[in-house]
Amino acid sequence: MEALISIIIPVYNLEKCISKCLDSVLSQTYTNLQVIIINDGSIDNTADVVKGYLAKDKRISLIDKANEGVSIARNVGIEHATGEYLMFVDGDDWIDTDMVEKLYSFIVKYDVDFAGGGFVFEDIESGRKRFSSGNYKPQVITGKKIFEYFLIGKYLWGSVCGAIYKKDIVDKYKLRFTKGLLFGEDVFFNAQFMTKAEKVLSCSEHFYHVLARVSSATRKSVHEREQYKAIDYEDFLKKENLWEEYKEAYQVWFIRYSNYRLYHLALKVNYKDYKDYFEKYSQGTNYLLWNTLKIRSKMNLRNHLLSFIGRYPSLTWLLMYLPNLVGKKIIV
Repeated sequence: MEALISIIIPVYNLEKCISKCLDSVLSQTYTNLQVIIINDGSIDNTADVVKGYLAKDKRISLIDKANEGVSIARNVGIEHATGEYLMFVDGDDWIDTDMVEKLYSFIVKYDVDFAGGGFVFEDIESGRKRFSSGNYKPQVITGKKIFEYFLIGKYLWGSVCGAIYKKDIVDKYKLRFTKGLLFGEDVFFNAQFMTKAEKVLSCSEHFYHVLARVSSATRKSVHEREQYKAIDYEDFLKKENLWEEYKEAYQVWFIRYSNYRLYHLALKVNYKDYKDYFEKYSQGTNYLLWNTLKIRSKMNLRNHLLSFIGRYPSLTWLLMYLPNLVGKKIIV
């Protein structure tokens, strides 16, 4: 008999898009599913929309709770999951109808703890799409290479969406999302999982669709400052006795993570504000110290170039700003 797969969907004020998400999940060609929807204190009609599905499909359950954020919502889903495998889908995203079937077939064929695919970032209004990188056959990764590849961004992504996880590992090591972490909560969950997994698989098929936004021509002054709790990855690696072995791989990860933050900020603020923040960030972190040719050489070409340009705030800001001048908005 096919394994039961528990799909965890946290929702908060998503009355306009939750139907698209649920339709894609409930129409899966793989049918042995437990669909757990956690309503994280929505104040719109999200719960009512979901209740309309409850009467139609017995595989769905709805858990109402006070608003505490996506990390706690996902943890509640894990506690209620009875499947042999876990999946995470965000309530404003959607998945291909054969995603579960194909990923589960990889799990069975290659006997892996994890199977994940690529992403399609879609802006509904413009119809534009951006695909995650990768053009390769399914890659089976084992042993210490798993965490190394995760850190350097080779085949494995930070997001917990778009993949199937063996629940035994999540339960055995009591892996949970960190309470109060407002940014990168899925990345840290994945980091922990990848240190415990023995065998994983990644493929380049793009099953998971992310509801994206294009860059704003008005360049709103939204500063991505230190206004959220962050994970100390160095401390985590040292506590797990992984620091010496993965130090350089972690430096690659940190530069890539920093690029994500810096480039997104450059997209949103004027040059003076960006330069001021860049100077504070580079003085308070190892971004410039670790952003060297030796570390960049471990990245793919795209990240290598972004990291090199990232050393220079004027070039970074121009790279993000110029598309707006010619009306070529960037999907973020």
